Amino acid sequence: MKPIIYSLLAGIFLGIYFRIWAGAPLFVFIITLYFVVQFTADHLRGKSTSYLCMVGMRVFMVALFVYLQPGGYIIKAYVVYLIIAMCIPVVLHIISRNMVRVKVLYYPLALVTLGGIVYIVQPGIFTDMIGEFRVFFPSVVSRTTSEMRPLFFPSGSFSLSIVLSNYTMSFFLCLISLGILVYQTIRRGSNEVVLLVAWSLVILALTMAQIRFCYYFAVNVALLTGYLLWRILWRVGLRSLSEDR
Repeated sequence: MKPIIYSLLAGIFLGIYFRIWAGAPLFVFIITLYFVVQFTADHLRGKSTSYLCMVGMRVFMVALFVYLQPGGYIIKAYVVYLIIAMCIPVVLHIISRNMVRVKVLYYPLALVTLGGIVYIVQPGIFTDMIGEFRVFFPSVVSRTTSEMRPLFFPSGSFSLSIVLSNYTMSFFLCLISLGILVYQTIRRGSNEVVLLVAWSLVILALTMAQIRFCYYFAVNVALLTGYLLWRILWRVGLRSLSEDR
């Protein structure tokens, strides 16, 4: 029951997000990236991917329904993106299900081949989708605006001033935490960890490209730093306390 409720809520908020920000396809990319990685990890481990198919399809279907509600300006390209995103989990599941008896390493190869075929048949879709992300990588002229400058080169030379003023030492702590989670993802690939890693890496890349994404990455910094501190406390204190009891 919880996966249904959470996926419905995720779809509702994603649809609302499409209503209020032109860069909303960014989170479609993040969620889709998560599904691709998780589908691949589950298939390589011999785990059924049907649950991912249902969750992914539900999230994007609800988001599309919310976005198409009357009362706002509808961008046709965004509708196409949501429809494609809704179909991706279904396609990934079908491929996984039909390749159960094939060598597992062929699954990633099949995904790459499918992506290449779609690009050859419909190159315009890929061009339009890539074009949506140009807003995150501004031109030299756009970088004259302070909020569009790189995180580590706000004045043209390397500086930690923006990092320290926004995050203090928590920025470096979150990088350590992110490294731990990447290692855990490679070893176990649990769903929530994969999603957090994919989300954090993408937002970190955008924050490094433009200062204005610092407020987005603040959420990731808080979560990652909290996780690292929890691990430290568990190692040095909480575990000893539980053992004493």
